[in-house]
Amino acid sequence: MYFNHVVERLSGRPAGRSGEAAAITCDTDGGEGSGDSSSLSYAELDLAARAVAVWLSEHCAPGERVLLLSPLGVELVKNVLGCLYAGVVPVVAPVPDGRDPHLSRATGIAFDAEARVVLTEASCLSAVHDWLSQDGMGELTCVATDAVPLGDPADWVEPRRDPGELALLSYGSGEGELVGTAISAAALGHGLRRTADALGLTEEDRVLSWLPPDQYSGLMAVLTALSVGATTVLLSPDRFRRDPLRWLELVHRHRITVSGGGPGAYGRCADAAAERGVTGLDLSSWRVAYTSTAMLDPATLTRFARVLAPAGFDQSALRVSYCLPEAGFLVSTTDPSPLLRTARVSAVALEKRTFAASTSAEGPVLVSSGRVARLDLRVVDPESGRPLPDRRVGEVWVRGDGLASGYWRRGGGTDLRFGATLDTGEGGFFRTGDIGVLDAGELFVLGRADSMLTVAGRTIRAHDVERELAERFPALAGHPASVFTVAVPRHEVVVVQELDRVDRDELRLLAGAVRSWLRRRTRVRFGSVVFLQPGQLPAVGGERDRRELVRALFAARAVHPVYEELDGDVRRLYREPTGHGVEVVTGDRVAV
Repeated sequence: MYFNHVVERLSGRPAGRSGEAAAITCDTDGGEGSGDSSSLSYAELDLAARAVAVWLSEHCAPGERVLLLSPLGVELVKNVLGCLYAGVVPVVAPVPDGRDPHLSRATGIAFDAEARVVLTEASCLSAVHDWLSQDGMGELTCVATDAVPLGDPADWVEPRRDPGELALLSYGSGEGELVGTAISAAALGHGLRRTADALGLTEEDRVLSWLPPDQYSGLMAVLTALSVGATTVLLSPDRFRRDPLRWLELVHRHRITVSGGGPGAYGRCADAAAERGVTGLDLSSWRVAYTSTAMLDPATLTRFARVLAPAGFDQSALRVSYCLPEAGFLVSTTDPSPLLRTARVSAVALEKRTFAASTSAEGPVLVSSGRVARLDLRVVDPESGRPLPDRRVGEVWVRGDGLASGYWRRGGGTDLRFGATLDTGEGGFFRTGDIGVLDAGELFVLGRADSMLTVAGRTIRAHDVERELAERFPALAGHPASVFTVAVPRHEVVVVQELDRVDRDELRLLAGAVRSWLRRRTRVRFGSVVFLQPGQLPAVGGERDRRELVRALFAARAVHPVYEELDGDVRRLYREPTGHGVEVVTGDRVAV
């Protein structure tokens, strides 16, 4: 099978099982997606990928980009491998199904990558054709690879490409600016090997993935499983969103050993399982349940394990990982353990960029991301480039085999982030933009640098403030908030919070209580609170991006609150003299 040769060439080691072993199986019991009810063996997948490669070789030159627009399923996997077989570059994007975010994102990726060809499947062909016509890309060659003859697998010829050449272009999860990460064949191979080794994957594993394929983590989950010859079961992301228990049902049915998702997925699944029960499920086969460090509340994972324990789930399966496409995917992961390694730290010390245990029951709880897997990782003062000792908070820098080549056609962005040099003269580091700390060889990731609030010389995590607001004020629980700072000229904290409509007196009392708590929390004299009706905060990719957008809307006087209390300097700079027809309160003085 050529796929084995691809893996051997990428990762430098033998991979794969006999051709008759199952490679891909799709969930077909009510699931959405490609509609393909088949399973493919490794031999069948190899032949299908060769057929796609023959067709691509006739329509593309080596190194050209190919846009893949298919839901998670057999056809998408065939087409990704077909691109690798042909020496062209797969670029996975969300299917333009009429939803505005998907339409604009697919268009942006197509133009930025300068795609030569679009591969899709019959179930998506009409929507893709409409999108191509609507957005002025009718000149692109588009084919549904499950609906037309492609090529004779016997005619396939292995391309000659250098390991340093571009193999994959990833546009991430949809958050923030549209930037492609350029991943070479060598980097992809290192990422596959490092991830498989860190999680202990073998050909005996059965891996379940429901993560969107246009996210790098979703694509890497499938490729890593295939690289060791494991069997991969695919569940439509839409099916999971509609019914999180479907995840557990497939773990039971297929005796899944490895599967995971973001922290929020574990929370939704625990809620559904607590409501509907887990009778009849056997989850004892699940040995690796991975998740990411981003926005992770350890109580979510603990609750998940407790609710599913009657079904045989072992909490030691939970693995917290820190992953970056720029670093070849997996950077660190925790070891199997019946307990998560957590640390309740002093908020005061953390604000001074020091990692110290809390002496009280309060303070943020951080979760370890485990030990670094075969990379050189440093925590660095971002201003001076000075490496910091253990228990000092700084920016995470990494270097080693498997770093991406840079950002696709973003010379400035690549120069800023890749090839960074410490003040000692050591170079070749990638600046992650994440804030973290090392303690006894384990990495704790606090969040993105641009999600940290600098107030009166201290550093505060915006996520902590948003979470604590929901915990301390029942009226705000279950409603989104965005916390950010504005310069007036000193940095002032602004809370923009949705809540159910209550009368004016209740709003006034709640705003006063929030401002009083905010002053105690941040230990500054000022703070501003803006209340919105439910649904008014923009639904963009991630919390960090929402904060930036809400900050911009606030500065542009484009938010329409039901009530707000602003510090005097904030009001003078960011509000018209007459406000927005709502009460604008500064101290004891009301301006309408």
